[in-house]
Amino acid sequence: MNLTAQQEWPWLSKCKDLLFGSVPERLIAFSRMIFWCFALFAVYIDPTKPTAYLDETFDLLIIYLIYSVLILYVSSTRKLGFPLQFLIHVIDIAVLSLAVILTEGVVSPFFTFYSFTVFTATMRWGWRGAFSTAALLEVLFIALSWHEIEFTFSRDSRMN
Repeated sequence: MNLTAQQEWPWLSKCKDLLFGSVPERLIAFSRMIFWCFALFAVYIDPTKPTAYLDETFDLLIIYLIYSVLILYVSSTRKLGFPLQFLIHVIDIAVLSLAVILTEGVVSPFFTFYSFTVFTATMRWGWRGAFSTAALLEVLFIALSWHEIEFTFSRDSRMN
């Protein structure tokens, strides 16, 4: 008897349909929620990383996780138009920048989540969105690291 994978594991096709067969906004919302669950878990497990503003960082992560769940619910129930997608994108960038500022600056583990915003911009608006978001993130990177830039060009500079 030759069964296909869909006949053997019907739950697998339902999971695929939920994530990959859906509108991109639902996949983005699900990814956002998973990323922030891991971030919250990482700060909970190792609270030494955001040394200066631990309580503020933890509060920001909890609030943003609740926001992520709400966006997942809204994106599952209706189609989000461009103005709402753009607002969500701006909020993502602002909250990520705030998380970077509250933790260790450009060496913060949250800095890697900037790639998530480029990913979401690519899914929503193609290469133009990815390019615009990457340019904005580069300006934010320079602004966040401006105080660390040494204008004396020595061999043992901290900026590498």
